[in-house]
Amino acid sequence: MKDLGINAGATGSQFIKWNVGQEMFENGDGEVGMDKFLFDYHSLKSGWGKIQPGISPIWVWDEELGLAKSNPGANEDDKKLFKRALSVDLYTKKEGFMTWTTNGAGAREGLNEIWVMIYEAKDNNPGKLPVVKLTGANKKQFKIGGTSVPTFELVSWAAKPDDFAPTEPESELPTEQPAAESTFEDDEIPF
Repeated sequence: MKDLGINAGATGSQFIKWNVGQEMFENGDGEVGMDKFLFDYHSLKSGWGKIQPGISPIWVWDEELGLAKSNPGANEDDKKLFKRALSVDLYTKKEGFMTWTTNGAGAREGLNEIWVMIYEAKDNNPGKLPVVKLTGANKKQFKIGGTSVPTFELVSWAAKPDDFAPTEPESELPTEQPAAESTFEDDEIPF
């Protein structure tokens, strides 16, 4: 075995983001078709996110959905870099399991709008997940800059598929063998 399997799935294909400029979902491989998808509202988390170029994102999740913890920034400048964030697991037949984690203003607004629809209907659909359709996007302008807000429709409810879970990288790690009795003496170690 020459590969430790650490690069398996390294394209980020299980993680998607909302591309504001292109008004589409994408992963490390490009555009992701999200016409209809399952939305696992049980996985929905709210919290704080800090995203900076060239640095891994920092996510600090609330203990309870929607009940905001204090901004986790170390000082006033750091607190300005943290924005409210959301994360949810999604599923399509083509792509399988995906996680959408964001602190973008447009994405947060779109998620909040579909969450309201799901929340109002979830108790009438026990044991099922909502089927959601991406219907487009609305441009939103701020004093400085703008965004696009994804728009969704709650289509129906469906059972959770068996393969709605993160995929584990394939591994060729050897099976565990019993350790052989060592004949090595401590004084043979050169340090």
